[in-house]
Amino acid sequence: MVVRLMIGGRRALAIWVLLAASGCGLARLNAPLGAWDPNGGYRMGNLEDPGNSDSLLVILTFSGGGTRAAALAYGVLEELRRTKITWEGRERRLIDEVDLISSISGGSFTAAYFGLFGDRIFDDYAIKFLYRDLEDALVATLFRIPNATRLLFTNTTRSEIAADYYDEILFEGKTFGDLLAHRRRPYLLINATDLDVGTRFAFTQSQFDLLCSDLSRFPVSRAVAASAAFPVAFNPLTLRNFAGDCGYVPPGWMGRALEEERRLATPDHEIARNALSYLQPPPRDRPYVHLADGGIADNLGLRGPLQLLHTLDKSGPSDRDSIDLKRVRKVVLIIVNAVTRPSPESTRLEAAPGIFRVLQVVANAPIDSVSRDTVDLVKTRLQVIEGLKLIEQAAPELRDRMDTSAYWPGGVAEAPDFSVAEVRFDALADPAEREYFHAYPTSFYLPPRMIDDLRTVAAKLLCEQPAYAALRRALGAKGGCEPGGAFGVDEALGDD
Repeated sequence: MVVRLMIGGRRALAIWVLLAASGCGLARLNAPLGAWDPNGGYRMGNLEDPGNSDSLLVILTFSGGGTRAAALAYGVLEELRRTKITWEGRERRLIDEVDLISSISGGSFTAAYFGLFGDRIFDDYAIKFLYRDLEDALVATLFRIPNATRLLFTNTTRSEIAADYYDEILFEGKTFGDLLAHRRRPYLLINATDLDVGTRFAFTQSQFDLLCSDLSRFPVSRAVAASAAFPVAFNPLTLRNFAGDCGYVPPGWMGRALEEERRLATPDHEIARNALSYLQPPPRDRPYVHLADGGIADNLGLRGPLQLLHTLDKSGPSDRDSIDLKRVRKVVLIIVNAVTRPSPESTRLEAAPGIFRVLQVVANAPIDSVSRDTVDLVKTRLQVIEGLKLIEQAAPELRDRMDTSAYWPGGVAEAPDFSVAEVRFDALADPAEREYFHAYPTSFYLPPRMIDDLRTVAAKLLCEQPAYAALRRALGAKGGCEPGGAFGVDEALGDD
């Protein structure tokens, strides 16, 4: 998620003109699905990568936060590329074992480019995107005569034009069908927010099944544009709901969840009820779906992986059934968290904060708080699983008396080992460094020195995580985790 409200007069005027010029409506719709195939389309089970071990499950989550989130995620990928591991007698790069990337807003640019082009990301992505002033470029693009005409006289929206621009500079017109055709991992969960129900919306065929829509024909650029469509700055991206036209059959758990007592308010019941809102027969209650920035519902991108691991919730037909969890021996979860910290500057002033600052706090504060709670919940849940496993191993006679299936399918005895590492600025030991990185704006432009520092600090933060250090030892890692250069903190503080 990105909020940048402190902008110069020229850019502010341009943005307000564009806000007034573009109205509601939609220019292009998603394609209908001819016949539902529960095994077809972009699903994790359809990405059989022979170079990727099924017994080592590596999951990355890339948070929102504009270019700084994109650069931090890129720095983590660079570190995984430098790291060689040995697993099941084979040596390979750790990046080759990445199975799933769940992304939000700014992080979705890095995730999508890596998912589409693999190692090519290390050749041209930084120049194409990270070091580009995307904000100025988008304003200039919107004011091109053909685009301005479309905004003024058609139903084209700012989000549609932004998606076209992302295609032009990054995604080359690729669709989710191209991702499927590669047949290689990582599987991408590009997340937006369904504004009508306030829940996460992932661009997967399982989610599109609810709409009777064909994800394979959907441009990756539009998914990224939806994931990064912060309200006001960008219009919501609209999808057509074709439910009832493809023979879709809801999974069994959904019907069982709907039969639960409403007074229990179980997560499954709420999720099934939200899914049912897409499935109403004609006259449909929801012929359209409106999507905005994924950070509104989940700014860390954690809920998708949690669904897959069955540790928190479901949010539609579950993709976890596409993974043989019984074959997984180790799960590695790396959380790339570019969360902001409120600035204390206003506390030093007698005057109350202005409208822009108030809007920024209203937008970000609840999201950041929920993000922190979600990370803590994940770590606590995994610690409980490890603790229950130790109890069962120490006292096997208790296993029959303990129902631990709520923590892991089949009980914790079937659960793999877990390693959870979080990359976040609060982990920096030096207070000056922490403040330096927390002061970075969550805009879609940063000076080159800041991009360089984010790439460097990403590796530093990952390597200094005790869980990641233990993982490296367990996997016999070679390479990577080398001391980086100095940051620009001294320059920022005015030191010579």
